[in-house]
Amino acid sequence: MHVDNFNYSILGTNTQQRVVFLHGLMAFSANWRKIANRIEDQFQCLIYDQRGHGRSFKPESGYSLDILADDLNKITNELGWDRFHLVGHSIGANVAMVFAYRYPEKVKTLCIEDMGPGILVDSYKYYEKMLNLVATPFSSQKESKNFFENEFLKLFTPKENPQVLISFLQANIEEKPSGQYDWKFSKQAIIEIAKEAHKKDRWVELSSFKMPLLL
Repeated sequence: MHVDNFNYSILGTNTQQRVVFLHGLMAFSANWRKIANRIEDQFQCLIYDQRGHGRSFKPESGYSLDILADDLNKITNELGWDRFHLVGHSIGANVAMVFAYRYPEKVKTLCIEDMGPGILVDSYKYYEKMLNLVATPFSSQKESKNFFENEFLKLFTPKENPQVLISFLQANIEEKPSGQYDWKFSKQAIIEIAKEAHKKDRWVELSSFKMPLLL
């Protein structure tokens, strides 16, 4: 596995203060771009699509938190980043916790957003049901738009703000070389990550951290 397997961007030039942002489930690196743009005069920022997401590679298997954390270690090793601030959102926060536990010498500070260390064994079923109800691939952008605006909420009851979720899902639909419209991410990867992420609690990891920590 090489850094070329990942879609990534580095913003800013301050190599003395570096920060890595990890996106959440079904998200992608661009979700962090506005924040990275605002601090790039103070920090050098790394944002990337985690495996199975966005424009990064999408293997058939290999979606445990340990593997996702190892991806970050290999990417930062190849880039020569030996120490940095780490920020993770949602599933990205789980990956950040595992990474900081396994490679504490690389983490200056740790920020965990919108995720806790507890077990949520059946949480993946929510995402599995939702994704299986979306009738991808769509034959056109018009068909995709019509589904999300008129059909989706008849089939699925979100726990999030419905319009925010619909906008988020629509942002994850892209035109494929075939002319059809399908997910940017691997649906299989999303379900597997959601299953793997909450199989065990992370209180041991959390209680071991010596670096400054923001929850």
